This record gives sequence, C-alpha cells and structure tokens, in this order.
Amino acid sequence: MYIYIMRHGDALTNFKFDELRPLSDYGVFQAMQAGKWLKQFTVDHHTDVSVGLVSPFLRALQTFEQVNESIKVKSTTELTELIPSGKPIALHVYLDQLAQSDPDLKGVLLVSHMPLVSFLLDELCGQHLSEIFSTASILCIDYSVEHASGQVITRFIAD
Repeated sequence: MYIYIMRHGDALTNFKFDELRPLSDYGVFQAMQAGKWLKQFTVDHHTDVSVGLVSPFLRALQTFEQVNESIKVKSTTELTELIPSGKPIALHVYLDQLAQSDPDLKGVLLVSHMPLVSFLLDELCGQHLSEIFSTASILCIDYSVEHASGQVITRFIAD
C-alpha cells in the first residue's frame, strides 16, 4: 500500500483563527501541480488513491480539493487527528486499522500540516528522518501492513 503524506499548499497569513487561513493563489497553483504529479505517479505504478484523509483546517481542505481534481479519490474523511497538534501514533493505528479492514486498499492520501507531517513520517517509517515538508510537498511511503512500517520511495516538491 502507498501512503502519501502531504503538507497543505501556501496559505495566507494574518488571520485571527489559524484554522480559517485559506490558500494563497500560489498555494492553489502548488496544489494543482501536486495533483498532476500524483496522477502521473499512480498511472506509472498502476495504482490509485482510494482514500483521502484531510485535516479540517481550511487550507488543507482547499489543498485536497485541488489535488482531487486530478486523482478522483473514492472516499474522503476529515480527521481532527490531522490538525497540527495531532498524535502520530494514533494516526498510525488508524491507518493500520483502515488497511486491515480493506485488503484491496492501494493508496491513502493524507493532507495535513507541519509539524505533524514530519512526525507522522518518522512514525510510519520507524526512524527519525526529521523531514521538513515545504508547502504542497508529498512524500510517498511504500507501506507494509504486515510489518506496520514503510519506507520513502519518492517525493514531490512544488515549484
């Protein structure tokens, strides 16, 4: 199974409530680029992204909308566990349960925030990679449900 961990696109600043910050025009462009890259990856690897898990923060939802224009995810869920202060271990358990409930699951896209995306990458790969995600970047993990661990196989970094 492939797990795609994505940070939201570039967002506007100076909002009273962090969760209401929208994407900037550049962030929309970045997310569109990411969607095209992800679509090409799925075609090249004969796979798909059947599940989207998204932070309820506006910028993450808008990022997912743009990416989904290219990949057409079958099922989408907003998860409060994907907010910036989310717990990587809880998400790891959630992903394992999701994969065990659907043995045909080929790909899951998570759209979230720093620092959670970095901590989640470490949790899923079982090592401290301390990756700093630029906006709208995606890291693809080839994940083994049997071993509850994976490794990074490729990445996308937006212009």
